[in-house]
Amino acid sequence: TRANLECAKRRLERFSVVMVTEMIQEGSVLLQHKFGWMHADTEHKRGGTRRDSSALEEFADEPETLHTLKARNALDMELYEFAKGLLCQDLARFANGGVGDDNIGATPVGDDDDKK
Repeated sequence: TRANLECAKRRLERFSVVMVTEMIQEGSVLLQHKFGWMHADTEHKRGGTRRDSSALEEFADEPETLHTLKARNALDMELYEFAKGLLCQDLARFANGGVGDDNIGATPVGDDDDKK
């Protein structure tokens, strides 16, 4: 539901670092900076996914199926884009020397949001 999506967004905002898989290498610098992980090894760890996998290509000749997939996953995609945006903002702050430990020790996940 839309309410669950908004709750999930608020929770992501409390994380020290938010990562998305296709930007794992770029984001590893944040893990190093915020947590002191000197060797955040993000190379070649694709547990079960294929880089060339694409529902858009697989169902290109089935527009109704694509429409259904997009409609049923719209909230998930919105959350994904939001998470990606958080990562990009954090990377931009880091590039400008402004990333700190601002979220470390923030309100724990599982507070009042669970009751909504």
